[in-house]
Amino acid sequence: MKYRKIMIGIGIIVFVLGLFVFKTLWQAGEFKDLEPRSDLKCTMVKTAVGAEDITVDPSTGIAFVSCTDRRAALRGETVQGAIYAYDLNAASPSLVHLTENIAFTFHPLGISFYQSEQGQKFLFVVNRGVGEKTRGSTVSMKIEIFEFKAGKLVHLETITDRSMTSPNDILAVGPRQFYVTNDHGFSLPILQMAEDFLQLSFAYILYYDGTEMKKAARNLSYANGIGISPDGRNLYASSTIKGYVRVFSRDAASGALKEKGDIKLKTGVDNIDVDEDGNLYLACHPKLLTFMKHSKDASKHSPSQVLKIHPAGQEAYEIEEVFLNHGEMLSGSSVAMAYKDRLLIGSVFEHFLDCRKNGDH
Repeated sequence: MKYRKIMIGIGIIVFVLGLFVFKTLWQAGEFKDLEPRSDLKCTMVKTAVGAEDITVDPSTGIAFVSCTDRRAALRGETVQGAIYAYDLNAASPSLVHLTENIAFTFHPLGISFYQSEQGQKFLFVVNRGVGEKTRGSTVSMKIEIFEFKAGKLVHLETITDRSMTSPNDILAVGPRQFYVTNDHGFSLPILQMAEDFLQLSFAYILYYDGTEMKKAARNLSYANGIGISPDGRNLYASSTIKGYVRVFSRDAASGALKEKGDIKLKTGVDNIDVDEDGNLYLACHPKLLTFMKHSKDASKHSPSQVLKIHPAGQEAYEIEEVFLNHGEMLSGSSVAMAYKDRLLIGSVFEHFLDCRKNGDH
């Protein structure tokens, strides 16, 4: 009788673990049947390795590309990241290195462009350490603010804060004001892993008002990309693990955020770009565990997906898939930046694609 109870107990444990594994695989998208799709004509832009985020100066068409060779860094190699300029209005655009003379350790991740009412142009950069030695340490988590003038980036200041334990993406809303996503609530790697696999909602959004850093929104699951509507009234933040974009109303004076609801997408949403018409372009990882395999082995492809979301009225949205590839063209898409008829698609570990949205070169 005792043996039977033990066997029943073991059977229950195995069954529950099996359900958990199945649930994890299902929610990570591993059972999806993906059909490649694209009306875009794309060219691979090389040199910029690990082009994780891209933003643009809409007045000039100069795109800024945030790059770090993360594979090399994770192997323990000394790596210095870079910001490149890429002129979308040039007949034959090429990459221009803007941060060659930086004297400090630089591993750019999320970036955001801001132009003041006086015409000053700024680039805000998440400078996040890469590798085992930096994990769980707030010392390597910084925000760098640059001024862009005469075709050069001039470093203005570095901002740090103890609450910024795992900054991911940044949204500039003033010359010294910004929001930044903190993709995990815990700082220790093993606890961050638990957050991911248990889909715990401990991540949050911070707001820096120029003097003080404070939490503007809580209870997100892997808070990743962040964007804002052209009128500044709505803020968007993505949850990679749970596959949604959370929508907030924003008070411009105080920076306060009020949750409005979620746009459920059932894919691993990474960075968010909002075009001048208010459309959201989302780079996504349709199969999250496949992306994890790709992060450890470059030979293993990870699907890349771009979704376009058009706000169609009061809390209504039209969702369109504009790009889907198994990873042969580009693996691990992390950003889709729209400018006129162009769409630049970046990746966590690889280069980026320069695409024409209308299919004409």
